[in-house]
Amino acid sequence: MPEQYSQGAHSLLGVFTFALPAGIVALLIFYWVAPHIAFLLPSPHREALQPRIKVPRSLREVLTAGCGIVLGAETHILWDSFTHESASLVERIRLLHAPLFGTRFPVYQELA
Repeated sequence: MPEQYSQGAHSLLGVFTFALPAGIVALLIFYWVAPHIAFLLPSPHREALQPRIKVPRSLREVLTAGCGIVLGAETHILWDSFTHESASLVERIRLLHAPLFGTRFPVYQELA
């Protein structure tokens, strides 16, 4: 992905303009594909999974799914701040640059 899109997607605005729409598309694909994949599972697993695959129908279920997508995007951005060399927390916390347990890899790379 070009750097300009990556930077935009990793912002508060990007959570709502990129992550939320992409998450909704991924969720729709899941609901489209999941019943077919569940059908391929062996019998005890198929019966356990099929009742749990239901498309959100109420406003509350849709809002819960949207909140889950936003929360997931925000925690992804938070985790990136510990695992990318140019991230603000990695630049500020010198411990993240130290080699982990005698390896040559810094902590921030091992967390990724």
